[in-house]
Amino acid sequence: MDFYNFSERLEFILAGRKVNPWAKRLNLSSGTASRLKQDIVPGQDVLTAIMRTENVSLNWLLSGSGKPFMVDSYLDTADFYNQLNNHAKDCPQYQCDYLALAQLNVMCVVLSQPASYEFKGAVINYVQVEVLSSPFDSDFGHHIAPLFAATKEMNLDPHQSRSLVSGQLGTYAFFGDETRPGILNRS
Repeated sequence: MDFYNFSERLEFILAGRKVNPWAKRLNLSSGTASRLKQDIVPGQDVLTAIMRTENVSLNWLLSGSGKPFMVDSYLDTADFYNQLNNHAKDCPQYQCDYLALAQLNVMCVVLSQPASYEFKGAVINYVQVEVLSSPFDSDFGHHIAPLFAATKEMNLDPHQSRSLVSGQLGTYAFFGDETRPGILNRS
């Protein structure tokens, strides 16, 4: 998919959501929402808010280069497990959704937790997401099970699995909102 300008990339991230209600949830003004629709690139504070809440790569959002959504990819499983251990030590409250597919030679973890930040005088609540992937390891389950209290295997179809690993799925796709459930379907 080629997106030639900022507004087209933003539409991809929104995945069918309307700009104005989405912007309001981020405490963005209606003027800012209007400028986003007009392909006017916002300032750093607005870009940071978008990056946080959507897990979007700013490089991709601004230039179209790279993957739309952030995925930390590891070629070495030892580095992958080391990073998971670090996340578990730093944030044991992470929920861990995982995917291990030998046929695609991939394993992937979506770590998530409720988070908030202050933006223009308002507290913005969102889901903080970390996505990590690595080549498949048959001992994956033994490594990951003891790390996080809430661990669940994802039930994704092959297309969703490839999309996840290639950085084509973001926070909204994972968790949805009050009008649409996400693919992780948490209650």
